[in-house]
Amino acid sequence: MAIGESTRIDSEKEIEHLFQFIEHSGCTFIRNNDSYSGVRAREHIQKKFNYISKRKKQISAEQFIKYAASQSSLSKKPYMVQCGTEMITSESWLVGELEQYRQLSKNHLSTQSAQ
Repeated sequence: MAIGESTRIDSEKEIEHLFQFIEHSGCTFIRNNDSYSGVRAREHIQKKFNYISKRKKQISAEQFIKYAASQSSLSKKPYMVQCGTEMITSESWLVGELEQYRQLSKNHLSTQSAQ
């Protein structure tokens, strides 16, 4: 595996995990004051991600969140997520999930190497 290859693969896995998280969260996404399901939110964010991906070869999960999943490109209003009674920016919500995913991945690798 070439240097940088594992980073690219890790980023792809992280971004796919975040897409799955968005789609299956059961939360409501608010973009420019309109509400969307997780499926519709993923579709919209996927389009933005595809556009960004054409311009930049390698995108980290952090860049994905910042440029595709945190605010409207037109109005610059932050995307919001409502889960139950809690309302949070999509950026904070996704960064929190990314941190959890990385911790679980790290713990999984530690468990495998100890065996």
